Amino acid sequence: WDDHYTQTDLEKILESGSYTINQLLDATTFVDFAKAGTPNMIEFLNQPNNLTELITIAISGGDDEQSFLRAVRATDGISLNSTLLNSVTERSDLLSQIFQIFKTVPQLSKVQSANICKLIVKLFRFKYSEVIKFADKFSIVSSIEKHIGNDFIVFMLTELFDEYETEDHANLMKYFAEKKLMQTLINRFVETMEPLEMTNISLIILAAIERPTLSGMDLIMNQLVSPEILQPVFDYAVDDTNENRKEVLNLIYQLSIYAGNSGNQNFFQQATKCVAPFLAILKQEPQKKNISDNNNPKPLGAVRLLVVKIFVIWITNSKGVLHQEISKNRVLPFLIDIFFKFTNNNILHVSISNAIKFLATSQTSELLKNQLFVDCKIVLRTKQNVIEKSSEKPHPSNLGHSIYFTDMFKELAKYDLVIKKAVDEAEAKK
Repeated sequence: WDDHYTQTDLEKILESGSYTINQLLDATTFVDFAKAGTPNMIEFLNQPNNLTELITIAISGGDDEQSFLRAVRATDGISLNSTLLNSVTERSDLLSQIFQIFKTVPQLSKVQSANICKLIVKLFRFKYSEVIKFADKFSIVSSIEKHIGNDFIVFMLTELFDEYETEDHANLMKYFAEKKLMQTLINRFVETMEPLEMTNISLIILAAIERPTLSGMDLIMNQLVSPEILQPVFDYAVDDTNENRKEVLNLIYQLSIYAGNSGNQNFFQQATKCVAPFLAILKQEPQKKNISDNNNPKPLGAVRLLVVKIFVIWITNSKGVLHQEISKNRVLPFLIDIFFKFTNNNILHVSISNAIKFLATSQTSELLKNQLFVDCKIVLRTKQNVIEKSSEKPHPSNLGHSIYFTDMFKELAKYDLVIKKAVDEAEAKK
């Protein structure tokens, strides 16, 4: 075996007994050796001056390829070795160095932000009780807001949200709630005109929404749908001069999903002010032509499709005053019209089909149910669509939905008088 084994460069360096940190970092196997806890290398790196130098290299970034690789390897080496992580958490100068650069540098480079965010996540997970003192001392929430245009902030918060069910995770979420992280981000959202910042904030909120059952997340989520946070978002959404409407609508769509899943009717009550302005968006046709559908020269567009999805969530999850506002503004008749108008938009058809199915099978809103079956004449129109489109090749995507609903309405008519009346009227018009 000795005759065939070839030492790595790092093994040769360590065997020599005399080396520098940069020599170790220049070896391609440095991270593997750090992860394995190679005793003589970790002992060398863990010396106070050497660990200070290692942290400095990690968070300084790099302008050339060599310094870039050294920074990345230094960060990964610390992050993957518990001895080094423990030593960092026990030294106030190193923790101060990490959080201070996060706070004071006006604009972090990609390498700096990636390494600092990774170190912060690892340090929080390793010893929360020590790290939070310095995170608070150097105002981590303000630092997050300051660098919100950086993609690695999204990574950091997503990782921190996605912690295991631990007491430390609950305490961190409690800290973020006390420091009003979500309110800070929402305020930034409505103040900034930078699409990248708005997108990153939406991604952070989505990350929180997707993890509502983890310990401590309820504190974050309760703030997210509080009136003081929602008020500026809804005001921003109905502002005709807003050039970033798509980002705002996307945020409201995510909040609507959370409110629906959590049964938060307070959110839906506050959403009533958006019904008429959102319907106005739906009625605005885009300027460009639809190259994929000759029957509809004007496309539906991503923004209008997003509004449809929002309305569907509001129809299927809210009740009371929001349903009344939707009915008064005749949102449902417009949704049914575009369901049949855009014959090949399957996402549109799936979304509106969810609303139709809900109203047909639920007793939540008799107001909207009557509007669907009486005013919209959904039974007659689905039946006519089946007759008219069955011979088209290829079949339009709304045909399958129409066939499904035609059969479903016939079955429901056995138990529901409103639907029975609509089915009888449709049959009478043969």
